[in-house]
Amino acid sequence: MKALKISALVMALVVVIVIWAAPIGPMPGVFIGGTETPVPALWGDTRDVDEIRLQVGDGLLRRVVIIWVVQVNGDLYVVGARNSGWTSILGEGGPVRLRLGDKTYRMQATSITSRFELVLEAYVAKYQDDYPEIVQGFPELSAAAKTTRVYRLTTPDVVDESLLAQNLATAEGFIDAFYSFDPERLGFFLEQTDESASDILYYQGWAEGGNYQVLNRAACVADSPQLIHCAITVKDDPVQALKTGFDVTDTFHLTFAGPNIVSIDTSSNDQPIYHEARKWVEQNKPEVMAGPCLRSPDGGTPGDCARAMTQGYRIYYETVVAPASE
Repeated sequence: MKALKISALVMALVVVIVIWAAPIGPMPGVFIGGTETPVPALWGDTRDVDEIRLQVGDGLLRRVVIIWVVQVNGDLYVVGARNSGWTSILGEGGPVRLRLGDKTYRMQATSITSRFELVLEAYVAKYQDDYPEIVQGFPELSAAAKTTRVYRLTTPDVVDESLLAQNLATAEGFIDAFYSFDPERLGFFLEQTDESASDILYYQGWAEGGNYQVLNRAACVADSPQLIHCAITVKDDPVQALKTGFDVTDTFHLTFAGPNIVSIDTSSNDQPIYHEARKWVEQNKPEVMAGPCLRSPDGGTPGDCARAMTQGYRIYYETVVAPASE
């Protein structure tokens, strides 16, 4: 009798471990199973594959989830909510393991912003007939970028060297065009770019009006053929008006789809005083924000805005910064 109780206890413990370790429906586990298999050159037709198992993280942070998968132009993609546990672990991307049937593949997941809509539309087309209630709960495309992450699954450590070299050359050409202050020349590089193109054209006009002079141009650096960043240190009138002796470095973050620039972000190592000066101008010189810096047909050009803000920064320095340092 005692032996039976012990056996029952052991079986119950095994069941608990299996439930904890293996993914069940939407609940994550930690074991993926399957036979380790080289990644195929072509995936073939995956339209009948509804679910895969995906392992993210390792060690104590390892998670295995059962999720949907879609194939677009030969590549596999998975989608998850930004606030879910597995996407929080994976972040912008990293190594993953994918189980398809009884085979498990080591892959590289990369969070994408280009072709985002194509992937979501493919998800809807694939799953709406069999899972209409779930698909109806998908966010609208306009909101999806803020609430979901889309990951492209590729073979790890495989880099298209010719595409990498081509995109690095394109990135350098983009920088040449930006600092030529010729919007038509810059526009050539923005033909396939998303809504960030208008921001970059505006920023070029601002840079011209702010008398940007390149002091140090580092070579563009590729994180991958799809992600390239270029850091440029400049001397410009708005920063010089604050008399800090500082020269700002702007970094352009370019996202490529194939050989085309599809999105551009910028970042700068501005000093706190720069942001304080801008805030002061916004609060104390409303005519600047409502006039030359108003981004509308009734406003001024980007160059007008840069020159007006430079003057506002000079006044900020003379009336706020200089008296405080005496």
